Amino acid sequence: MRILLTFLLTVLTVIPTLSVLAQQVDPAGLQLHLEFNGNASDRSGNGYHGTTRNITYVPGTDGTPASAALFNGTDSKVEVPGMTSVSGKKSQFTILSRIWVDDVSYRPDVAQPYIALYGLFWWHGVMQDSMMSYIRSRVRGVFSSDDQGNGGTTAFYSYNMDWCTAGIGSASAAQTSIQEMTGRWITFSMIYDKGSVSIYVDCDRIYQMINVLPVFSDHCYGSPDALTMGLVPESVYFMGFRYFKGKVDDFRIYDRALTEEEVLTYANPTCIVPKLSLEVIVPDPCFPEKIVLRDNTVATAPFVDRTWLVDGVPAGQLQEQEIILLRPGSQAVTLQYRNTLGEWTKDAVYYFAGPGPVRFLSSPRQQFRLCEGQGVTLQGNGAARYAWSPCPAGAVCTTAVVSQHPATTGTYRLYGWDAAGCADSLDFQVEVLVDTIKVWVPTAFTPNHDGRNDQFTWISRTPLAGTELRVYNRWGQEVFHSSSQTAGWDGRFGGKDQEQGTYIWRLKYSSGEGCPIKQARGVVELVR
Repeated sequence: MRILLTFLLTVLTVIPTLSVLAQQVDPAGLQLHLEFNGNASDRSGNGYHGTTRNITYVPGTDGTPASAALFNGTDSKVEVPGMTSVSGKKSQFTILSRIWVDDVSYRPDVAQPYIALYGLFWWHGVMQDSMMSYIRSRVRGVFSSDDQGNGGTTAFYSYNMDWCTAGIGSASAAQTSIQEMTGRWITFSMIYDKGSVSIYVDCDRIYQMINVLPVFSDHCYGSPDALTMGLVPESVYFMGFRYFKGKVDDFRIYDRALTEEEVLTYANPTCIVPKLSLEVIVPDPCFPEKIVLRDNTVATAPFVDRTWLVDGVPAGQLQEQEIILLRPGSQAVTLQYRNTLGEWTKDAVYYFAGPGPVRFLSSPRQQFRLCEGQGVTLQGNGAARYAWSPCPAGAVCTTAVVSQHPATTGTYRLYGWDAAGCADSLDFQVEVLVDTIKVWVPTAFTPNHDGRNDQFTWISRTPLAGTELRVYNRWGQEVFHSSSQTAGWDGRFGGKDQEQGTYIWRLKYSSGEGCPIKQARGVVELVR
């Protein structure tokens, strides 16, 4: 089942000017490095060289001629096939890039535009432009606008990630302004670390999602990973332009999660400032809806006070090091400090708390309606240890299954503990139907067609099931048979009135609910 998640966080601080000097990052884990110095050669040493289509080379961030690839927004693209070293399961990776986005605004020349999409890159499992290869993609990143021709000012970087092992994927977006994202060089970074995604633009982390993504991004197919830059797969292109319009000066993929310091160093050394540190703590794994957020900031800057915001609303008191979240669901938490100059430093995390206490017990059936004398078997699953209360007489009540014969009406509770010691419980309802059926059968009837007592049948105020009435004459011949209370005997057989006298009847009936059939017999006088 494919799950779609969309979370938006705004840019929190002012973005410094990008340094024109290429900053050094520890090359450990570098799998692909495209510098675009007049070609699409891989500088990582792994030999993953790209092929280009309608790419021209222009000055890059430092003004050096032919040091950046220009994508024309019409038919430019770069393809890098067969990156075997980054194929298969990856619990961590990082994407770094220096880009110039020319246009994420509404384009009137696009047929039936909804949102103009501009595909920056597509890291996927097979090269062909098909829906299957899109579904099997590891991550696809595009830029889009919110204006739809109405003069909007918001730009989105959105990404899709897909996992085969978990059978789900996610699609999310980081939001900023068109002015901040277009018409200038920016560094754009994305870190995936064991289920967490962080997105940086220049010095700012504009987005973070934790504890909601699978630990592994696993393709579960045979083709090695490939990279396509500059377009959206044709089969999933249905909202605007396919092609990226802008410039790329540098593009890298690491098979590890870079630290924030490394990402900021790549953007600009001046980004390295005293930073805030949020720690997420789940005090009791049995109750994941309770989350503690702790501020571990080393306050080297002249901070004067601290403020917590939960979904934009102040929470807690100033100077509190921790806040506690007790409600389940998605919550945007912001920690902010103000310094002596009145400036604010902020850190934010988008956290998805669990839906309440851990539940692991299950049962194929918890409701029982039984007849008197019947037995019952109660069964639970999913725990490491069990206990029943009350314990049926004679049963071993520390197992997943207990039986009682005959059953008695009541509520039986199964307690269970998993391997971590978390507790859960299930209630079982047992109702034994007490036989209160009263059936009356007349001793005589007068089938003379006067509208009174003309038929012989039974009377019961309780609905019956499986009824069957048979009537016999004195020689044992069956003269009447019916399964309906309203269709009684009119004193005729074979189209002829039967003679006055004594007849024998037999009645079978049940209260339903699978209860046993009961029988009654007697005699009735036919009077004319």
